Amino acid sequence: MTEQTPAGKPWFKKKRYIFLMVFLGLAVIGQFSGSDEPKALVISDIRDASEYYEDTDEYVWGAYFKINELAPMTKVNCTVKALDADGKMLEIQAYEGNTLNDKTIIPYGANAVFKTTTKEVVEAISSFDISCNKK
Repeated sequence: MTEQTPAGKPWFKKKRYIFLMVFLGLAVIGQFSGSDEPKALVISDIRDASEYYEDTDEYVWGAYFKINELAPMTKVNCTVKALDADGKMLEIQAYEGNTLNDKTIIPYGANAVFKTTTKEVVEAISSFDISCNKK
């Protein structure tokens, strides 16, 4: 049996508790209705950043790109794949990125440098497959 309040109504039928019950119900629905899947971000303005460094006599590969939907200083986790003309993966790099004011993503942290490779790989790079998710 339900405990009665001094006014003779059960506690859950009193008007002052209706708001609290509706609020809690909406909070529970909102908590469990979303997806845990990270939203894929739209990559644009991809530019090849592969080059030869004379001072160190080495080739590096990488790409510059933008994610226009992010605010400056937004952190992302990115994977960049260098592909040849046939779509075959030549190199892969994963790193943490940071969003600049112009929406360009730059690497930062432990993997904040472009990876070294060979002249043949740099010359074979035709495109990039890039994916990023918000941290």
